[in-house]
Amino acid sequence: MGPAEEVEIEPIRTAAGMGWQVPGRKRNGRRWRVGLGLAVFLAALGALTVWEMYSYLRPVDLSPSSIPSISSISGPGEWAMSQRAPDRNAFVEFTGAMPAGRVRWRFDADGPIHSSPAVVNGSIFLAAGNGRIVSLDAASGALRWEYLAPGLGRSSPAVAGHSVFVGLEDGRVISLDKDTGGLRWEFNTDKPVLSSPVVYDEVVYVGSNDWRLYALDAETGDKRWSFTAENSIRSDPAIRAPVLAFTDMSTRLYVLDLSNGGMRLDYRVPISAEGGPVFHGEHVYVADGGGRVRAVDWTQRRLPFERFYVWFRIQLFAWGITDTLPKQRGFVWFFREGDGEFVTTPVVAWGNVYAASLSGSLFALDQATGKKVWEFQAQDSFEASPSVVGDVLFAGDSGGRLYAIDAITGRRRWDVDLGSGITSTPVFAERVLYATTRDGILYALE
Repeated sequence: MGPAEEVEIEPIRTAAGMGWQVPGRKRNGRRWRVGLGLAVFLAALGALTVWEMYSYLRPVDLSPSSIPSISSISGPGEWAMSQRAPDRNAFVEFTGAMPAGRVRWRFDADGPIHSSPAVVNGSIFLAAGNGRIVSLDAASGALRWEYLAPGLGRSSPAVAGHSVFVGLEDGRVISLDKDTGGLRWEFNTDKPVLSSPVVYDEVVYVGSNDWRLYALDAETGDKRWSFTAENSIRSDPAIRAPVLAFTDMSTRLYVLDLSNGGMRLDYRVPISAEGGPVFHGEHVYVADGGGRVRAVDWTQRRLPFERFYVWFRIQLFAWGITDTLPKQRGFVWFFREGDGEFVTTPVVAWGNVYAASLSGSLFALDQATGKKVWEFQAQDSFEASPSVVGDVLFAGDSGGRLYAIDAITGRRRWDVDLGSGITSTPVFAERVLYATTRDGILYALE
């Protein structure tokens, strides 16, 4: 028997990469296919992970954008939508003479009012009682036009361009001509729309009890996209380009991509937050039914598989294996008000976050730490959100008393009894303060 024959091993290229083959041996086809499939799977998983990490780590544009053509952005002396601005921060920079609480005029809507008025270019737009949407002269309170909307609920009007947008309890979102009150278009969600719309860059954003957040074309009413939450949506969506935030009636705060509805961050809260979020800088603030006010960093992005990790840590806590719960991504701070609860939207000004609770307490919290700066006790509960004008905070309680409070010190400046529960955020426009009551009166105070 002769010497063993040397067999040369030469490299060959395969679809899976660089492999080695011994000439004369038949390749195992099944093993090759399994290897190829595994390689493709691992490559796809790696690419997905890299993309998610890039999406998480890439910088977010925080520079202020120019004012789009059709947006519910308030000009000087205006209040174009619920909580005044797309970020839902009901704050007005003002240094002139403040209203003193004297009634200038009143408008009787013939039914309860549960929404805030909008004031634009000398006209007031109000979703009033008995299914009426009305336009009033801001100087006198005289009726200009009205539109009968049998499905009217608590949605507040938003004014943008030549239109007034409002949600109805019969499931419709409608657009009216702001000069005549004529119907321009309607979009049907099939469930009550209690959320107040916001208009930004020619798109109307609004939530519905059908569990969806809708982005509708402001000119036509056509749907651009929708996002399905885990429960009905009653809160007002807030915008801080390039994102949108809202809460649903389960236990979540959502932060979505404004352009396509893709989810950037979801943050769990113990009890639903009806009041909705407010943006300020890199934080979004929300007060919930569990008596907590939270600051969340909206620029954070959920990492791949992070939800499973949080769930696993919670199970370890429940079984007593660990004594700490995991912090959610985006967590900055939270404040708790004992056994109270919040159904209102906070407002941010003067380095403070102001929140009004059903216990009748109004808190000023340090914006950076969440520590209490001062507390004001009203005669009754707060069911309507506060607003801040200059250095004065305005808030109305469910007993009908409207308060003017020093935003820096928490001391009462004045208060006035309007006779019935105040149902919406006090609105300030052209040096006049507007307040609505449960018995269907819109007051103009100076």
